[in-house]
Amino acid sequence: MTAGCRAALAAVAVFVACLDVFAQAPTPSQQTKPELMKGEELFAEYLATGPAVLAKAFPTNQRFVSFGGDFRNRVLTDWERVPPTRPRAMFMLDVSIAALNRGYPDWLDFIHHAGKYLRRRPEPPGVDPAADAFELLWYKTAVSVISGQRRPDFLAKEGIAPLASRVAPAPVEGGAPVLVDPWIALARGFSEEAFAIERPPLLDKHGTAAVAHYGEAARYESTRAEATLRAAWVLLRMKRAADALARLDTFDGNWTNDGVLHYWHRLFRGKALEALGRGDDAKAAYRDALEIAPTAQSPRVALMAIDLNQGDREAADRMAAEIRTADPVIDPWWSYAHGDLRFFTSRLTTLREMSR
Repeated sequence: MTAGCRAALAAVAVFVACLDVFAQAPTPSQQTKPELMKGEELFAEYLATGPAVLAKAFPTNQRFVSFGGDFRNRVLTDWERVPPTRPRAMFMLDVSIAALNRGYPDWLDFIHHAGKYLRRRPEPPGVDPAADAFELLWYKTAVSVISGQRRPDFLAKEGIAPLASRVAPAPVEGGAPVLVDPWIALARGFSEEAFAIERPPLLDKHGTAAVAHYGEAARYESTRAEATLRAAWVLLRMKRAADALARLDTFDGNWTNDGVLHYWHRLFRGKALEALGRGDDAKAAYRDALEIAPTAQSPRVALMAIDLNQGDREAADRMAAEIRTADPVIDPWWSYAHGDLRFFTSRLTTLREMSR
């Protein structure tokens, strides 16, 4: 396997253990235990020792709920009287992640409050590029957390809806200034697609909307590759294989160096060709996908199915044996339904650096 392939697979491995970032907590620098600290005290400890202290701050859901109520009523009320700061916005996001890592049902509350807090900054977008960059990355990181939970209602309500008038894929003529990043068009597409992934009967409604958003995202260099591939996959699910293949044929490998996207392209091309009855061409595409991810299951299972359909039982049996005896599998396809989750770790690391 090439170094590029290994890097691509390593990026997908984030999907498997993405939220376990609080495993080792340092000894608190103050006398009070983290699980007894109130808002400002825990925030001060967080600044002094880092986000790992939050692993000890909420040992039970009851403690987290109690902390949240006190924080909203006292600390957040005080914080909202002055312009927002990066460390405070980062703290609230890290509290939310810590609660999610514990499995607490109200983990999303702190993302909700932190997003509103950030949007209260006095200067409009475009005045302070550094503040704009932090705010955008904060949104992207929060969306990567939410999209990974397979809750499209959460993603739509708390991840995307608050950004409707705050972020645009391109500069807007007239009106209030906005943050500009084509990512928002891609995120809106996935927000729609996620409903169809979790609830297949909603495919016609949300799939059509997703393809439209992906079409917009495909107009921009930074989002063109993933938008094209996601649109093609939605079209495949909608039984529009010829349209999907036409999208895939426009894909240019020079658009991206993301190995995950190159794998998706080959895998989806195989699926489209198979749906169009072009079994031998589909097998070639699946083998191309295995060049990127040699132990991936999806292309192997597809190859086995085609061999069976073509009456080649011996080849199908060989592929079945390969699947059963394969090395530990990392399949980049598995990250698809989790949206931006594969970027979570890199975004979080950069955001924390920017918040210092």
